[in-house]
Amino acid sequence: MAQTLNYQVKIGKKDFEHITYLGNGRVGIVHSSDGYDYKLTVINIGDGSVVWEQANYETFGGVAVPLYDEHAVYMPITESSQKLSANDRETGKPLWARSVGNGTWAFMTPPVQTAAHVAVCNTHSDKLSIIDKKSGKVVCSAKLAHEVPDYRPSIRAWRDKFIAFATDSKNDQWTIDLYDPATEGVFVKTILRFPEKGEDGRIVLHTLIGDWLYFFTAQGWFYKLDLLSGEIKEKHQLPDPSISEDGYSFSTRYIHRHNNWLCAIGDFNMSGGKSTYFAFRYDMNSGAFSSIPFEYQKTGYMQFYEGGVYRLSESGLMRFDILGDGKTIEIPLEQWDNKISSNTFKNSDESGEHWLVVAGKILAIREKKGELLCWDI
Repeated sequence: MAQTLNYQVKIGKKDFEHITYLGNGRVGIVHSSDGYDYKLTVINIGDGSVVWEQANYETFGGVAVPLYDEHAVYMPITESSQKLSANDRETGKPLWARSVGNGTWAFMTPPVQTAAHVAVCNTHSDKLSIIDKKSGKVVCSAKLAHEVPDYRPSIRAWRDKFIAFATDSKNDQWTIDLYDPATEGVFVKTILRFPEKGEDGRIVLHTLIGDWLYFFTAQGWFYKLDLLSGEIKEKHQLPDPSISEDGYSFSTRYIHRHNNWLCAIGDFNMSGGKSTYFAFRYDMNSGAFSSIPFEYQKTGYMQFYEGGVYRLSESGLMRFDILGDGKTIEIPLEQWDNKISSNTFKNSDESGEHWLVVAGKILAIREKKGELLCWDI
């Protein structure tokens, strides 16, 4: 039996960019009526009602996904100049807006936050700017020690500090650099250069939990790095992709955490152009690493939610039990007409494009109709 449609509401006309969870039963939907002037509409997941809206939202080619904490939503906007804005999470009332960098926001990486600060990186001017979340004042602006890639989520928050994933072109290495707003000059040190002697790899996926950094490489390895000591504590090999010239790629742009497990979906191309997919599972308690084959079907995007991986199907959703036996089940959805885009080009963590699985529901937007639909899953 198909899941009953909870509601169907009109949000806009076209050009939806993405749906992001904003906590407290809310999502933010970025959309435009003309393909140029975007706005952020905050929606109550329970009934589809509009809570508040912010005009002049800046998408920067798909980089900008709003951040949130218990007090505010932080987002890029364009007024007389390009700014980072803080709005009250419940009412949408502007709290402050701050220009950052030299106006070249199109070269900005996605912002990140600690309890006290928001950090944004302007790759055009090679500057890391750190902003006080309460006052909106720029606490410091530091010259980057190494070059960070455009658009990618290259900055991570660690305690009250920030870590940048960058490249040292001179030595052909990835670097993991530490920045501290309480330190003069902001740059503290390079925690790790990768690959080091005896290692081989290009970092393609990473997440930071506690004092540990976990990352995958294109060459088929999974690492656990102690950020305090800068030492690699664990190293696990993925199924051998040596027959592939390109190594591993990953079908989701982030490593998913559920309870004490980390999960990811990776693949490599075999001869003849066929791709082989695997679901990777890592137990943070025991250090056990395992993989199981993953059957990939016609969709451009998959999403994690709790212990499952979801993808669109002809009748609704397919759910792959990533932490169990790998069983796949179909979840039919009432009034599903399969006109939901499954593509994505967002370079941020846990953000959908035209659909999102969150809080026990799937939210989806029909292309060219501006209709938001919601089902329980």
